[in-house]
Amino acid sequence: MNTPARSAAPVSVIIAGAGMALFFIIGRWSPSRIFGDTIVLGWENHSVMLLSPRQWIAPVLLLALLLRLFAGPLTVGERPIARYPWYERLNFVFMALLFTYMLASVFWAPDITLALLKAHELFILFSTLIAIRLWLMTGLADEVRRWCWTTVMAFVGLLAVFSLPAIGNVGRLSTLGGGPNIFGRFMALLTIGSLEWKKFRVSGLVFIVPAIAVSLLILTGSRGAMLAGSLGLLTYLALDRRSLVAKFLLISVCTLFLIVAFLWTGLGGTMLASFSDRVINMTFEEHFESSHRSELFADAISLWRESPIFGLGLSGYASRGIMRYPHNLFLELLCEGGIVAAVLFVLSLLPIVGMMVFHRRELHTLSVSAFVMYFVASMFSGDLYNSLGLFLLMLFIVIPAQTAHGKQ
Repeated sequence: MNTPARSAAPVSVIIAGAGMALFFIIGRWSPSRIFGDTIVLGWENHSVMLLSPRQWIAPVLLLALLLRLFAGPLTVGERPIARYPWYERLNFVFMALLFTYMLASVFWAPDITLALLKAHELFILFSTLIAIRLWLMTGLADEVRRWCWTTVMAFVGLLAVFSLPAIGNVGRLSTLGGGPNIFGRFMALLTIGSLEWKKFRVSGLVFIVPAIAVSLLILTGSRGAMLAGSLGLLTYLALDRRSLVAKFLLISVCTLFLIVAFLWTGLGGTMLASFSDRVINMTFEEHFESSHRSELFADAISLWRESPIFGLGLSGYASRGIMRYPHNLFLELLCEGGIVAAVLFVLSLLPIVGMMVFHRRELHTLSVSAFVMYFVASMFSGDLYNSLGLFLLMLFIVIPAQTAHGKQ
């Protein structure tokens, strides 16, 4: 009876970890980004929505969990933990209240069509988070997390490789139909995550990959991703348990590789042009005027004042014909959900802060560093659904490691 359980468990865990990684990475991507609106048997665009991977991740995660449950008796190490820390329950309660409230705001939204489209996305996001939490509540949480991060790093590494032929051929670097801001986040994540590889005895890559990832990050021209990646990297170095000397040597050698890539390859001129245009010119000389960020933020605050307590409702910002979203997660929540949504979001973050302050030894370094990166990035680009990685990482942080106490 025990043999089937042992053989089936790794398969279900790998499926669950890979599914979480796909959820983390895929966003709104679908095959139509590459092949156009009419693909596969001539289906029209509204039908192709069913081919979007994000639609199926929650069912796959739940099926994988059922597969494990029906494969045989759970071992002692696989059984659900009897009692989780109060901060985990508090985080999920406020997260659930936030999503429930935002979905309920459909009823007072100014444009019901736009509101229902956004509600569909939020339902996908929240249902997938519930499925992920169910997995993390088992004794298999450590293994699932490990497979998730392994898949994520493998995938963003492949994206980096796929982007190489496009260098110099386009204005801002991206790949596979995705946008440069999201690709910039992935390259920042690759920079941080590759520092973990030294623990897996592939230390030769720990110097080369960060230099390549930083180079590609600069070529995306995503200022939000550059800032977020820098703060995420600082967080990683602060939490990592290697000695100060080891950290200094690591950063020094990585910087040396980056200098070599800048001076003795064709990347140098392209990187300098991208950094000069996107960072120096648009940020410090034009003060964000060409990207209209200050206008978007001002519009969001102005719309919030129309209904400060409960907000305009889902897609309230888009309904005014400005843009789909204000490129700031907090302002989006404030505008469409009012003070109620903003407070619920802040309350869901408090357990994360508490973990960082009072339970530092239980933290998973890569998850916390990625969380800081995604939080900062969400203040400059993307909308609520684009911030799905932020909410996933909340669950990864507040449900502590059961074996390694934060070590991967």
